[in-house]
Amino acid sequence: MVISSGGINTYDDWKKGLEEMSRVTRSGGLIVISDEGLKPEKRDTWLARRLIAMNSLYTMEPPSDLLSDEINPEIEYIYRDTFYGLKFRKP
Repeated sequence: MVISSGGINTYDDWKKGLEEMSRVTRSGGLIVISDEGLKPEKRDTWLARRLIAMNSLYTMEPPSDLLSDEINPEIEYIYRDTFYGLKFRKP
């Protein structure tokens, strides 16, 4: 199992970060990533504008588009929809 909390948004190369997480995870192992990222439907609210003004990382989206097609990730928004949780298993 790999857990990354509060890191991937600041990586220079997200794809390399995901590849490293996958490299150290056994086949069938769980990878869980959480970081700042507002739920898309909430980005045009007063709270969202305040958060983004204080920390631009709240504009980030889960890096699910960088995963291979065979992976079916689960995305959940937590902490009043201000952080994302991305969970998937290594094929």
